[in-house]
Amino acid sequence: ASDGGSGSIDFYIRQSGWPTVNHIKTTAEPYDGEWHHVVFVQEGGERRVYVDGELDDLEIVAKPEGDFRVNDTTIGGILRSSASHWVTGLIDDVAIWKRALSDDESAQLYKDGLSSVFPTLGNGLVAYWPLDEVQGSKTPELVNGYDMELTNLSADDVVEGRIGNAFSFSNEKQTLLSRVHDAADQLPANKHESYTISMWSKVDGNGQNDLRLFSEANTGDSNPLFNIGTASDG
Repeated sequence: ASDGGSGSIDFYIRQSGWPTVNHIKTTAEPYDGEWHHVVFVQEGGERRVYVDGELDDLEIVAKPEGDFRVNDTTIGGILRSSASHWVTGLIDDVAIWKRALSDDESAQLYKDGLSSVFPTLGNGLVAYWPLDEVQGSKTPELVNGYDMELTNLSADDVVEGRIGNAFSFSNEKQTLLSRVHDAADQLPANKHESYTISMWSKVDGNGQNDLRLFSEANTGDSNPLFNIGTASDG
Protein backbone atom coordinates (compact mmCIF):
# COMPACT_ATOMS: atom_id res chain seq x y z
CA ALA A 1 0.00 0.00 0.00
CA SER A 2 1.12 3.54 -0.53
CA ASP A 3 0.14 4.29 3.01
CA GLY A 4 1.69 0.93 3.94
CA GLY A 5 -1.54 0.00 5.70
CA SER A 6 -2.40 -3.42 4.29
CA GLY A 7 -1.07 -6.60 2.76
CA SER A 8 -2.89 -6.10 -0.55
CA ILE A 9 -1.12 -5.99 -3.91
CA ASP A 10 -1.15 -2.48 -5.35
CA PHE A 11 -1.10 -2.01 -9.14
CA TYR A 12 0.06 1.23 -10.71
CA ILE A 13 0.31 1.25 -14.52
CA ARG A 14 0.63 4.37 -16.64
CA GLN A 15 1.62 5.77 -20.01
CA SER A 16 0.64 9.15 -21.44
CA GLY A 17 -2.53 8.85 -23.53
CA TRP A 18 -3.73 5.75 -21.67
CA PRO A 19 -6.09 5.51 -18.69
CA THR A 20 -3.95 5.13 -15.55
CA VAL A 21 -4.35 2.03 -13.39
CA ASN A 22 -4.13 4.21 -10.32
CA HIS A 23 -3.17 2.26 -7.18
CA ILE A 24 -5.94 -0.34 -7.28
CA LYS A 25 -5.69 -3.18 -4.77
CA THR A 26 -6.39 -6.88 -4.56
CA THR A 27 -8.93 -8.35 -2.15
CA ALA A 28 -6.35 -10.95 -1.13
CA GLU A 29 -3.52 -9.70 1.11
CA PRO A 30 -0.42 -11.75 0.23
CA TYR A 31 2.00 -9.18 1.66
CA ASP A 32 1.41 -10.33 5.23
CA GLY A 33 4.93 -11.43 6.11
CA GLU A 34 4.47 -15.06 4.95
CA TRP A 35 5.30 -16.79 1.65
CA HIS A 36 2.66 -16.30 -1.07
CA HIS A 37 2.52 -16.86 -4.82
CA VAL A 38 1.39 -14.07 -7.17
CA VAL A 39 0.65 -14.45 -10.89
CA PHE A 40 -0.24 -11.49 -13.13
CA VAL A 41 -1.72 -12.36 -16.53
CA GLN A 42 -2.46 -10.19 -19.55
CA GLU A 43 -4.41 -11.93 -22.32
CA GLY A 44 -4.99 -9.91 -25.47
CA GLY A 45 -4.97 -6.81 -23.29
CA GLU A 46 -7.33 -8.20 -20.62
CA ARG A 47 -5.66 -8.39 -17.20
CA ARG A 48 -6.13 -10.58 -14.12
CA VAL A 49 -4.22 -11.60 -11.00
CA TYR A 50 -4.00 -14.84 -9.01
CA VAL A 51 -2.90 -15.20 -5.39
CA ASP A 52 -1.87 -18.68 -4.23
CA GLY A 53 -3.52 -20.22 -7.29
CA GLU A 54 -6.87 -18.45 -6.84
CA LEU A 55 -8.22 -15.77 -9.18
CA ASP A 56 -8.62 -12.49 -7.28
CA ASP A 57 -11.80 -10.47 -7.86
CA LEU A 58 -9.90 -7.26 -8.60
CA GLU A 59 -10.97 -5.79 -11.94
CA ILE A 60 -8.12 -4.19 -13.89
CA VAL A 61 -8.79 -2.01 -16.92
CA ALA A 62 -7.63 -3.59 -20.18
CA LYS A 63 -4.45 -2.41 -21.87
CA PRO A 64 -5.22 0.04 -24.70
CA GLU A 65 -3.97 -0.54 -28.25
CA GLY A 66 -0.37 0.45 -28.89
CA ASP A 67 3.15 -0.20 -27.67
CA PHE A 68 4.07 0.09 -24.00
CA ARG A 69 7.31 2.10 -24.07
CA VAL A 70 9.15 0.21 -21.32
CA ASN A 71 12.69 -1.07 -21.87
CA ASP A 72 13.72 -2.65 -18.58
CA THR A 73 12.56 -5.19 -16.03
CA THR A 74 13.35 -4.96 -12.31
CA ILE A 75 12.79 -7.01 -9.18
CA GLY A 76 12.72 -5.20 -5.84
CA GLY A 77 12.11 -1.66 -7.10
CA ILE A 78 11.88 0.63 -10.15
CA LEU A 79 14.63 1.62 -12.59
CA ARG A 80 14.17 4.77 -14.64
CA SER A 81 17.10 7.17 -15.14
CA SER A 82 17.80 6.22 -11.52
CA ALA A 83 16.44 3.58 -9.14
CA SER A 84 13.71 4.08 -6.51
CA HIS A 85 10.82 2.50 -4.56
CA TRP A 86 12.88 -0.35 -3.09
CA VAL A 87 10.90 -2.96 -1.17
CA THR A 88 12.06 -4.88 1.91
CA GLY A 89 11.43 -8.64 1.96
CA LEU A 90 12.18 -11.93 0.23
CA ILE A 91 11.43 -12.65 -3.44
CA ASP A 92 11.90 -16.03 -5.11
CA ASP A 93 11.38 -17.89 -8.40
CA VAL A 94 10.38 -15.08 -10.76
CA ALA A 95 9.28 -16.13 -14.25
CA ILE A 96 7.81 -14.53 -17.38
CA TRP A 97 5.89 -16.13 -20.26
CA LYS A 98 5.05 -14.56 -23.61
CA ARG A 99 1.56 -16.05 -23.35
CA ALA A 100 -1.29 -16.01 -20.87
CA LEU A 101 -1.42 -18.86 -18.37
CA SER A 102 -4.87 -20.32 -17.77
CA ASP A 103 -6.68 -20.65 -14.44
CA ASP A 104 -5.62 -24.29 -14.23
CA GLU A 105 -2.01 -23.52 -15.09
CA SER A 106 -1.82 -20.77 -12.48
CA ALA A 107 -3.17 -23.15 -9.86
CA GLN A 108 -0.73 -25.85 -10.98
CA LEU A 109 2.18 -23.42 -10.86
CA TYR A 110 1.30 -22.53 -7.27
CA LYS A 111 0.88 -26.17 -6.28
CA ASP A 112 3.74 -27.85 -8.14
CA GLY A 113 6.21 -25.11 -9.09
CA LEU A 114 8.06 -24.78 -12.37
CA SER A 115 10.39 -27.74 -12.01
CA SER A 116 7.67 -30.38 -11.88
CA VAL A 117 5.41 -29.25 -14.71
CA PHE A 118 7.63 -28.99 -17.79
CA PRO A 119 7.22 -29.17 -20.70
CA THR A 120 3.63 -27.98 -21.24
CA LEU A 121 3.69 -25.20 -18.67
CA GLY A 122 7.08 -24.25 -20.06
CA ASN A 123 5.58 -23.41 -23.46
CA GLY A 124 6.18 -19.72 -24.08
CA LEU A 125 8.44 -19.32 -21.04
CA VAL A 126 10.94 -16.57 -21.92
CA ALA A 127 12.60 -15.87 -18.57
CA TYR A 128 13.11 -17.73 -15.29
CA TRP A 129 15.16 -16.34 -12.43
CA PRO A 130 15.42 -18.95 -9.65
CA LEU A 131 17.10 -16.28 -7.47
CA ASP A 132 19.26 -19.02 -5.97
CA GLU A 133 22.77 -17.62 -6.44
CA VAL A 134 25.11 -14.78 -7.30
CA GLN A 135 27.47 -15.15 -10.25
CA GLY A 136 29.85 -12.19 -10.32
CA SER A 137 27.68 -9.06 -10.62
CA LYS A 138 24.56 -10.95 -11.74
CA THR A 139 22.03 -13.65 -10.89
CA PRO A 140 21.37 -16.08 -13.75
CA GLU A 141 18.28 -16.38 -15.94
CA LEU A 142 17.93 -19.95 -17.20
CA VAL A 143 15.91 -19.71 -20.44
CA ASN A 144 17.50 -17.01 -22.62
CA GLY A 145 20.41 -15.81 -20.52
CA TYR A 146 18.63 -12.60 -19.52
CA ASP A 147 20.66 -12.37 -16.31
CA MET A 148 19.73 -9.69 -13.76
CA GLU A 149 22.34 -7.12 -12.68
CA LEU A 150 22.82 -6.75 -8.92
CA THR A 151 22.62 -3.32 -7.26
CA ASN A 152 23.60 -3.21 -3.59
CA LEU A 153 23.17 -7.00 -3.41
CA SER A 154 25.75 -9.72 -2.76
CA ALA A 155 25.95 -13.39 -1.86
CA ASP A 156 25.21 -12.31 1.73
CA ASP A 157 21.67 -11.47 0.56
CA VAL A 158 21.00 -15.00 -0.75
CA VAL A 159 18.89 -16.71 1.93
CA GLU A 160 16.66 -19.74 2.32
CA GLY A 161 13.70 -19.29 -0.02
CA ARG A 162 10.34 -20.81 -0.84
CA ILE A 163 11.98 -22.95 -3.55
CA GLY A 164 15.71 -23.35 -3.01
CA ASN A 165 17.19 -19.96 -2.15
CA ALA A 166 15.76 -16.46 -2.46
CA PHE A 167 17.08 -12.89 -2.46
CA SER A 168 16.56 -10.68 0.57
CA PHE A 169 15.77 -7.11 -0.49
CA SER A 170 16.10 -4.00 1.68
CA ASN A 171 14.72 -0.49 1.23
CA GLU A 172 17.42 0.81 3.58
CA LYS A 173 20.17 -0.64 1.36
CA GLN A 174 18.35 0.36 -1.88
CA THR A 175 18.67 -3.15 -3.33
CA LEU A 176 17.62 -3.94 -6.89
CA LEU A 177 17.83 -6.57 -9.61
CA SER A 178 17.58 -5.03 -13.06
CA ARG A 179 18.02 -5.65 -16.77
CA VAL A 180 17.82 -3.15 -19.62
CA HIS A 181 16.75 -5.04 -22.73
CA ASP A 182 17.81 -4.97 -26.37
CA ALA A 183 15.14 -4.42 -29.03
CA ALA A 184 15.43 -8.02 -30.23
CA ASP A 185 14.96 -9.51 -26.74
CA GLN A 186 11.72 -11.24 -25.71
CA LEU A 187 11.54 -8.89 -22.73
CA PRO A 188 10.17 -6.69 -21.27
CA ALA A 189 6.99 -8.66 -20.61
CA ASN A 190 4.93 -5.67 -21.67
CA LYS A 191 6.16 -5.87 -25.28
CA HIS A 192 3.77 -8.84 -25.67
CA GLU A 193 0.02 -8.46 -26.03
CA SER A 194 -0.39 -11.58 -23.87
CA TYR A 195 2.04 -12.48 -21.10
CA THR A 196 2.32 -13.85 -17.57
CA ILE A 197 4.47 -12.79 -14.61
CA SER A 198 4.87 -15.21 -11.69
CA MET A 199 6.73 -14.79 -8.40
CA TRP A 200 6.90 -15.98 -4.82
CA SER A 201 7.36 -13.34 -2.14
CA LYS A 202 7.51 -13.00 1.62
CA VAL A 203 6.86 -9.33 2.26
CA ASP A 204 5.08 -7.51 5.09
CA GLY A 205 3.23 -4.64 3.41
CA ASN A 206 2.31 -2.95 6.67
CA GLY A 207 4.45 0.17 7.01
CA GLN A 208 5.87 -0.17 3.46
CA ASN A 209 4.29 2.70 1.59
CA ASP A 210 4.03 2.32 -2.21
CA LEU A 211 7.12 0.15 -2.74
CA ARG A 212 7.58 -2.20 -5.69
CA LEU A 213 8.30 -5.91 -5.99
CA PHE A 214 8.24 -5.97 -9.79
CA SER A 215 8.42 -3.14 -12.28
CA GLU A 216 8.95 -2.38 -15.95
CA ALA A 217 9.95 1.14 -16.89
CA ASN A 218 12.08 3.14 -19.29
CA THR A 219 15.60 4.36 -18.54
CA GLY A 220 15.17 7.41 -20.78
CA ASP A 221 11.50 8.31 -20.24
CA SER A 222 10.05 8.48 -16.74
CA ASN A 223 6.43 8.34 -17.92
CA PRO A 224 5.70 4.70 -18.82
CA LEU A 225 5.48 2.50 -15.71
CA PHE A 226 4.20 -0.99 -14.89
CA ASN A 227 4.28 -1.79 -11.16
CA ILE A 228 3.33 -4.59 -8.78
CA GLY A 229 3.86 -3.35 -5.23
CA THR A 230 2.73 -2.65 -1.69
CA ALA A 231 -0.43 -0.69 -1.04
CA SER A 232 -0.67 3.00 -1.85
CA ASP A 233 -3.57 4.88 -0.38
CA GLY A 234 -2.02 8.33 -0.51
